Amino acid sequence: MTDDVKVPDGLAEWRVCPVCAGDLELAVSEPGGPPHAECRGRCGKRWYANPKPTANVLAEHPGDGRVLLVKRGREPFKDHWDVPGGFVMEHEGGEGAARRELLEETGLEVGELQVIGVWHDVYGNDRAMHTFNVFYRGTALNPDEAKADSDVTDFAWFSRGQLPPAEEIGFDCVPRAIAAWAGLLGH
Repeated sequence: MTDDVKVPDGLAEWRVCPVCAGDLELAVSEPGGPPHAECRGRCGKRWYANPKPTANVLAEHPGDGRVLLVKRGREPFKDHWDVPGGFVMEHEGGEGAARRELLEETGLEVGELQVIGVWHDVYGNDRAMHTFNVFYRGTALNPDEAKADSDVTDFAWFSRGQLPPAEEIGFDCVPRAIAAWAGLLGH
């Protein structure tokens, strides 16, 4: 890779093509365009430092509107509060991923989903792994069946006025999403 263009964090450690093992070279297709790694081997593929999409659900209790937060069971931000969610899988849309992650982590299902907002973040301290995070809100259909499962160790329902402090919440985008959710309540 060349020194005349800044290597994106997400490609800094890439040296060989994951498809054909050819050498990678930093390239820019057009002036001002995004730098990418281009394979000089037989496949000629281009690799961009794109953020990874996530889908997350602020599930509301149907009785009183409290929101469900989960305690992370793994790094990054192990033992911090988070919104149920995770990475969008191949051939999966955002809403489907949000529903799948909520069910996997808490056993809950939600009705109609509404997009609260979209925020960029970094996955923990890994500057090479940027995320593109879509947050939804929806009413839990089975709130009494909530449980900590999959990647979480605990869960709790929080009212707008009783949310955990920001330092106990993982990821920079989550407090922003919670604030946007609280603003939608109009209190």
